[in-house]
Amino acid sequence: TIRGTTRDPNSPKAQALAAKGIEIVTSNFNEPESLQRAFTGAHTVFANTPTIYDGHTYEHEVAHGRALIDAAVAVGVPFYIYSTLPSISKISQGWLKNGGHFDGKEEVEQYIRTQPIRSAFVAPGSFMSNFHDTMAPRRMENGDYALLLPVPAHIRLPLIETEADLGEVGSCHSGGF
Repeated sequence: TIRGTTRDPNSPKAQALAAKGIEIVTSNFNEPESLQRAFTGAHTVFANTPTIYDGHTYEHEVAHGRALIDAAVAVGVPFYIYSTLPSISKISQGWLKNGGHFDGKEEVEQYIRTQPIRSAFVAPGSFMSNFHDTMAPRRMENGDYALLLPVPAHIRLPLIETEADLGEVGSCHSGGF
């Protein structure tokens, strides 16, 4: 049985999943008991935190990521998979400072590695859905459009369409075995 968690079980996305036979359970990052109820009896938890751009992205990532793993450990989930990212500030040696979701996810990954649970980590690349918003091409003064990303021109940026399939395009590394 696949179980999905949501803050709003009546949302169209939650209802669409329920129509496919997925058990929908209400939970909230700020309510540890709700996460524990959602994870009770689960063999594997796949955890992905939403990125919230409100000036406190790093804090949200760390708090939400820790809440998820703490709940899984508390109820004895045997296996945990976490969607992670590398730390931008560490890779750039402090030059890039506004990668809160990257830095927060990497901190949570390190925290998970200290927990008494088998774990694996998936780093799927850039989400194509972000090209509608935060990563959308920007019109330049000369009329051209450009992608303004903190990535050198020679780097191939891995892209994934998360609404379709994580499939073979995700990269995975494991730990905690």
